[in-house]
Amino acid sequence: MDRRMVHISKTKVSDGKTVYVKDKNKTKRSYRTIRMSEEAYRFFVELRRKQAEDKIRYGSTYHDNDFVCKLPNGAGMTPNYMSHKVSELSKETGIEIGLHGLRHTAASIMIAQGANMKQIQATMGHEQISTTFDTYGQLDFEDTIAPVEALSAALSDG
Repeated sequence: MDRRMVHISKTKVSDGKTVYVKDKNKTKRSYRTIRMSEEAYRFFVELRRKQAEDKIRYGSTYHDNDFVCKLPNGAGMTPNYMSHKVSELSKETGIEIGLHGLRHTAASIMIAQGANMKQIQATMGHEQISTTFDTYGQLDFEDTIAPVEALSAALSDG
């Protein structure tokens, strides 16, 4: 999280029983560095502060690792746990969306804000620009304004 950057270097997967941390991602472009907004950076600084407090509170039973998303005892959250929490929170906002749907929403917002497809490709970690175009190329500003405004309204009400 240095210099307001997030470094993506590992993948967490689950077979339903065991969670694996893979040092080998799906593609070369899956290894990437993404710049954070000032607001996101402040959020993660506060999260790290809370995690440091948790580490003191749990002492020797704390699971010390470099994961961003973890339980108060430091144990990493499973992909299923993350999906469940996102689903739970989305129902509270009235906009039902899954974890992967948030990824698509982020790309849609980038398009709505005028980011070029190469920037979106790099952020999404797509190996080929054709993947980015095939997935998001049909979207333009007018296609994305209604869901973006609905999402913004739901998030600002919370």
